[in-house]
Amino acid sequence: MNVANALTLFRVVLTPFFVALLFREGMWSRYGASLIFLCAALSDFYDGYVARKGGAVTKFGRFMDPLADKILTSAAFISFAMLKIVAAWMVYVMVAREVMVTGLRVYSISRKNPLITSRFAKWKTSCQMAVIFFILVLLTIDATTAASGGQGGVLQQTWSSWVLNGLVFGVTVLVVATGIHYIVQNLVFSRRPLREGRR
Repeated sequence: MNVANALTLFRVVLTPFFVALLFREGMWSRYGASLIFLCAALSDFYDGYVARKGGAVTKFGRFMDPLADKILTSAAFISFAMLKIVAAWMVYVMVAREVMVTGLRVYSISRKNPLITSRFAKWKTSCQMAVIFFILVLLTIDATTAASGGQGGVLQQTWSSWVLNGLVFGVTVLVVATGIHYIVQNLVFSRRPLREGRR
């Protein structure tokens, strides 16, 4: 166990607390959920930096780091779908992709031919986290406005539905594209073990 792997596990531990606060009404719960997600997202960027700089890239980190990202982002999008903030079908597609890639990763490790993880996948995760945080900001604005006696309702506006679903649709397309890229890169062109990065 090293600092980078501890940060990865920290991200997994934070996820249920983030979800619990997200489903609670009230301004402080929204602030808490946003803060927890921000800490988890920052740990995602920092653990990879620490591992590479300190030469502490491990097999555990290579497997758990992307899995921790998937747990965090999938939990967030599933929660948004349950709260009826975004269309559920897009979330189903994203979660199905994550399950497929994780299954391929486990299978490839059992065959001693670990998956290659590209920068394309890093961009996908960064975009997912950016969209999630944007939605959290809107949720927090609504909760803060309501707590101060205003009407709130930013997320109930027609424009917000189009914008949020448009952003999530864009992320869904990127998620599917990276899934296809995984299959092509690892199952079609790659016939030998290749070293992968932490992500």
